[in-house]
Amino acid sequence: MILFGKILNIRWLMDAFCFYGGSGGGGGGGNTTQTAYQVQMPESLVPYAEDIAKQAQKLSARGYTPYQGERIAGMSDAQRSALEQTKAMGPSQYYPAAGLAALQSTQEFGTPQAQAYMSPYQQAVTDIAKRDAISDSQKMQQEIRSQAARAGAFGGSRQGLIESQEVANLGKRLSDLQARGSEAAFQNAQQQFERDRMAKLQGAGQLAQIGGAQQSAELQRLSALERAGTMEQGEAQRLMDLRYQDFLRQQQYPYQQLGFYSSAIRGLGNVSPYSTQTYQPPPSPFQQALGLGLAGLGAYQMFGNRG
Repeated sequence: MILFGKILNIRWLMDAFCFYGGSGGGGGGGNTTQTAYQVQMPESLVPYAEDIAKQAQKLSARGYTPYQGERIAGMSDAQRSALEQTKAMGPSQYYPAAGLAALQSTQEFGTPQAQAYMSPYQQAVTDIAKRDAISDSQKMQQEIRSQAARAGAFGGSRQGLIESQEVANLGKRLSDLQARGSEAAFQNAQQQFERDRMAKLQGAGQLAQIGGAQQSAELQRLSALERAGTMEQGEAQRLMDLRYQDFLRQQQYPYQQLGFYSSAIRGLGNVSPYSTQTYQPPPSPFQQALGLGLAGLGAYQMFGNRG
C-alpha cells in the first residue's frame, strides 16, 4: 500500500479524499487543535480517481439546459366554453312575460274593463225579456179595446186613460228589465275581470318560477361543464408536472452516477490520522489547512522514498 501512489489534482484530492476534524476554542480567538486525515489508496485505484476528476470537470463545464416544455396548463375548451356561455347568459325569456302579467293584474275594474268583459249573451237575454213584455202589453191593450167595445165605450176617455196607463207600465217594465240585465251583465263582467286578474297574478308567479328554474338549470349545466373542464385542466397539469420532474431527474442523473462512482472508490481506502497541530486560526482556514496537508504529504513522500 502507498499513500495516493502519485500526486493528482491537489485541489480535487483535498476535497474528495481528505477530511478534517478538530476541536478547540470557540470564537474567542484562542488556539485551535485540528487533526488532518488522509485516505491510504492503493496505486491501482489512482486511475479511477483521475477519471472521477475528469468527469467532474466536464460536468462542471456543462451549460445550462432550459426546459423546453410547457409548465402551466391553460384553460381547457370546456372551461372556456362555460365561461363564455356564463358571460353571454341573460335573464330568462319567461321574466318579461311574468312582468307583463303582474302589471296587468294591478289594473282596476272600470268602464273600459266592464265594456270589454260584458257578455253579449246577457243583453240578448234582456232583449228577449223586453220583447216578451212588449208582446204582453200589446195583448193587454187589445183586451182593453175589446172590453171598451163590448161596453159601448170604445174610443172613450176611459179607454184612453187605461191604454195610457198600460203604455206607462210597459215603459217601466222595459226599463226595469234593461236595468236588471245591465246590472247582471256588469256583475258578471266584474267577476270575470277579478277571475282573470287573479289568474294573471298566479300566472306571473308561475312564469317567474319557470324562469328561475330554467336559469338555475342552465347555471347548473354550466357549472358541471366548468367542473369537467377543471378536471381536464388538472390532468393536463399533472402530465406537465410529471414531464418536468422527469426532465429534472435526467439532468441530475450524471451527477448522481458520478457521486456513486466517487463514493465507491473513496470507500476502498483506509482512513488514518496524519498529523495534529495547534495553531492560531488564520484569515482563511481552508487555505491554511490545505497548506498543512500539502506540506505533510511532501514530507511523507520524501521520507518514504528514502526508506
